[in-house]
Amino acid sequence: MTDTNKEAHGPGRTEPKQAAKITRAITWVSVMVALVLMVSKLLAFIITGSVALLASFADSALDFFASITAFFAVRYAAEPADEEHRFGHGKAET
Repeated sequence: MTDTNKEAHGPGRTEPKQAAKITRAITWVSVMVALVLMVSKLLAFIITGSVALLASFADSALDFFASITAFFAVRYAAEPADEEHRFGHGKAET
């Protein structure tokens, strides 16, 4: 094999920059899905007045805020190493 990049990361492994890009896209989709669910449940509650839909909306709102938190944590964790974080910011994601 002459491709040293594949050897450095092992066979079948994704490069860190590509993995960060995929993770950012996935968290963006997660935020959008949570937002759509939250808005649709709020509209359904307004139309029907169902307390069960209001409770489901509250649950979806919490999911939305969790998705937003993950969205920003993933972006921060993907930042490269700097003076204060010699090994990168990867621990922020957890």
